Amino acid sequence: MNLQKKDFSRFLIKLFFVIFFFLAVDSCFNIAFKGKIIPFTNYTLLNYKIFDYAHSKKKKEVLAIGSSLTLVNLDSKTICNELSSSYLNLGVHGMCLEDIYKMAKLAIPLSKPKTVLISSGLVDFRVKSNGINIPSDLRLYSYLRNPHFLPLAFTFSTKDNAFSINEIYEKELATNTGTPFDIHTDSYGGISLNLDSKKIPKKVSEKNGAKEIILDSPTSYEETENISGNTADENSYKILRDIARYMKNKGIRFVFIQSPCIKSFYAFAPQIIDKHSENCRAIIESEGGLFINGFDIADEFDDDIDFYDSGHMNSSGSRKYTRFITDKIKEKYGE
Repeated sequence: MNLQKKDFSRFLIKLFFVIFFFLAVDSCFNIAFKGKIIPFTNYTLLNYKIFDYAHSKKKKEVLAIGSSLTLVNLDSKTICNELSSSYLNLGVHGMCLEDIYKMAKLAIPLSKPKTVLISSGLVDFRVKSNGINIPSDLRLYSYLRNPHFLPLAFTFSTKDNAFSINEIYEKELATNTGTPFDIHTDSYGGISLNLDSKKIPKKVSEKNGAKEIILDSPTSYEETENISGNTADENSYKILRDIARYMKNKGIRFVFIQSPCIKSFYAFAPQIIDKHSENCRAIIESEGGLFINGFDIADEFDDDIDFYDSGHMNSSGSRKYTRFITDKIKEKYGE
């Protein structure tokens, strides 16, 4: 009996030293990374969104998740005024449906939103994202739940944060130097822009294997298809159904919005765009979600003022678009 007690005591002592060692190492990492953005990915804005979300991590009534068509085209003030001030935009440039689904599964269990918005377009349904991939590993899950505890091997497997922010966003975004103050979104995570489409750089560049965002308005649908991968992938429609079903199972009001584009772009391939919209409508409505077609108000936009490229809106366009969305939501749910 005494031998068993001695063995148990030795075990406890060893366990204490092991725990003490890991806590001591973790404290060193906490000191080194205090207030800094962990480079989980090769994209500055996504790293910032992860950092900001991990440290705020408050419940949100309304959550927006998606690509730049969510980040830029949804006006934060309108959503706060018309739906709820408890709102967060987790949109990031270049996310495809697979990335959006990953972000949803990361964020929703923590924020427990009542409503989730996705503003989307055909470009989001490409086979692969522009190199903007959300990692699916225990380190990220652990960080989001407790950003003050960094596992021992945390820093040895993170990617270099070297992705260059595109020239068009230099007024709003800056290359990350390690703190959240280097990225300038609004207080709800959205970005409001006012850019002259004639001055937008017409180039595509690659760095570290990641394509930067296509900025110029294409001269044809075929050109867009060849350059930026606008062809809808059938697997993306399956992922959209998975997203809609996930929201349904969580008891979340899922609102999926087809974002409009400028009239000259739509004219290149109206059948393809309309077919895509109907595919999305069928999927969303079959899973109990709300589908809103932004093309229903396409005539209200002045393409030269409300858009800065073929699909991304200036602040004037985003206000019109978002007000249309909030009106549809209130009409549907009686609020």
